[in-house]
Amino acid sequence: MYLTFEKDIVIEKGKNIQVPVTLKPNFATATLTANEGAQIYIDGVNKGTGTVRVPLIKGKHIEEIKRNNYYTKTKEINIVPGQYLTQTFTLKPKTGTFSVMTTPIGAEI
Repeated sequence: MYLTFEKDIVIEKGKNIQVPVTLKPNFATATLTANEGAQIYIDGVNKGTGTVRVPLIKGKHIEEIKRNNYYTKTKEINIVPGQYLTQTFTLKPKTGTFSVMTTPIGAEI
C-alpha cells in the first residue's frame, strides 16, 4: 500500500552510510457512514454496517450501500494517495401507498 522507494547510492570501502527511507502512501483513508443496519460494500466486499473506516489503494473503487426494503446506492470513487475521504449515505426506504374500498362504504377494516 506504499510506493516503492528507489535511490542510487555509492558505497566506499571502509565507510558506513545511512540511507533514511520514508515511504509515501499509495492509498487514502475513507470513512463511510450509512443508515443504521445498512451494509457497506467496497468493490463487492462487505466492510461492515453503520460507519466503517478503511484504507483504499489508489485508483477507482465501487461503493455500494444496501439494506432490506431500501433502495441500494452505488457510487464510483477515484482515490488519490494521501487524501482523506468522508461520505455519508442516507438510503431511501421502499414505500408505497395502499388504499382500500369497502362495500358498504364506511365498513370497519
